[in-house]
Amino acid sequence: MSDSPSMKSIAALAGVSVMTVSRALRKHPEVKAATRERIQKIATELGYRKNPFISALMEHRRSGKPIDIPPVIAHVHCFPHGTVVRRNLINIREGILRQAQQQGFTVDEFFLNEPGMTPHRLVDILRSRNIRGAIFEHFFDHDVTLDIDLSGIAAVALAHTLKRPALNRVVIGEYLSVEIAVAELRSRGYRRIGLAIYGRQDEDARIRRESAWLLYQTSLPDDEKIPLLKSGRYNLEEHFPSWYESHRPEVILSTYGRVPKLLEGIKEGLSKKVGYVRLGWNDEDRAHGIAGIDPDWRQVGVSAANNVIEQIYRGEFGVPEKPIVTMIEGRWVDGKTVRPALPHCQ
Repeated sequence: MSDSPSMKSIAALAGVSVMTVSRALRKHPEVKAATRERIQKIATELGYRKNPFISALMEHRRSGKPIDIPPVIAHVHCFPHGTVVRRNLINIREGILRQAQQQGFTVDEFFLNEPGMTPHRLVDILRSRNIRGAIFEHFFDHDVTLDIDLSGIAAVALAHTLKRPALNRVVIGEYLSVEIAVAELRSRGYRRIGLAIYGRQDEDARIRRESAWLLYQTSLPDDEKIPLLKSGRYNLEEHFPSWYESHRPEVILSTYGRVPKLLEGIKEGLSKKVGYVRLGWNDEDRAHGIAGIDPDWRQVGVSAANNVIEQIYRGEFGVPEKPIVTMIEGRWVDGKTVRPALPHCQ
């Protein structure tokens, strides 16, 4: 007996035909939403997983093309070897693994910067194992160019750091994160809002946070305008005290997690009066009551896995002629580092 339930067993429990189950699991528009959701719930409860070979066969049935692709995705880690893995990367990796498994794929991990590994060697390994899909995590540097031949491989990049080859990519909504945060803070009565970022970090994001901020500043009266604090990768703490003392923001947006500590260091008790919103919020911030914008790192991984798998099923390999960018919109997460929402906003 198969470890995975069949469409026939799902159909029997749902009281529908096997064809209806097949369409519901593919989210076919002809299946009513209520029926589709009920069938999908039964499939999830039974632990159903689609067989990628059968799915690919059905997609290629009319073309008659043979299917000889193993259900494996390469997950390529691109940070320097030995880098401490932070929570956002862990969440991305969890999203990739979960979605790949749900689609019937396994994930093999590779480290691009480990001793002895090169882009050419990586591709040789993938081809020797007939692995036809790869996800490249974001790099530590920006505008990275890899001398790599991806012909015969469906690939996607995370974030904006890989410049060449130009692949389909999945990114977080850095521009929107500033817009969402500012709108929420203004609804709570904040007017003098400051933004403190690493310049190098925003360059990795194609200065999207800075762009959103500068546009927002054009709409403000002079007494609400606060200049952007944009530092190098390692010297934000050096410039923060003088920037704060000169402009006295009511609340600070930043990707830097030590802003509350910096405020405490400027003047005892000052941090209790100054709000803080973490752009790039992650699960670790929840335990400390930090307000912020959750970029939804897991969904980044989920979308990356879907992108590669869909390319494989469509037979789209190599560098795309017109790369597609998928942006994941973040969401506001409340916390004790900002004022409570006003009654009419709750």
